[in-house]
Amino acid sequence: MSMLIGTGVMFVAVTWYVGKKSWHALHRMVGITPGTMVYHNPQVPIRLQDLRLQQLNLDKTHLQSLSDTHLAALQRIDSKIGHYQRYYKDTQSKKTASLPTASEQDVIVHKLIHTRLPDMLRSYHLQHTLAIAPPNAEQTNSAEALLMDSLQGIEKQLDAGLQALQQKHMDDLRIMNRYIDQTTRS
Repeated sequence: MSMLIGTGVMFVAVTWYVGKKSWHALHRMVGITPGTMVYHNPQVPIRLQDLRLQQLNLDKTHLQSLSDTHLAALQRIDSKIGHYQRYYKDTQSKKTASLPTASEQDVIVHKLIHTRLPDMLRSYHLQHTLAIAPPNAEQTNSAEALLMDSLQGIEKQLDAGLQALQQKHMDDLRIMNRYIDQTTRS
């Protein structure tokens, strides 16, 4: 009887060990390190300590008075700026002799991101924290709505710029396709 129990325990231990090694091998094969990825539910509001801005360089004290919706908007803006940055890094590595050209849209986006956005956040922070009298609900709601409208406006500008970049690349592909079609017909 003890021989049967010992064999059963040994079988369970070997099965567990082989299963664990196989599971880890499967993850390594597809490029995932087990235990390092953390799922973030997009429906859960973002807290200040969870906010990871990679492109925006903003004063952390100005972010303390922001609501979860404002922080989520900043996170979306930051990711869209990342798309812009990758595009320009890619185009700079492809161009060797010419200087980068900036469209009016690029100048507007740069000004909004690097000048206006920090100014808006500073003003909102000062309005929210340094009020002489206790702020009334109407004034607080108005300031929150104005900031949210501004953040949505910046996001729309980024969306328009990214869409223009996609359209430019689609036009380039069409031009090259027409060129190839014309040269193969000749």
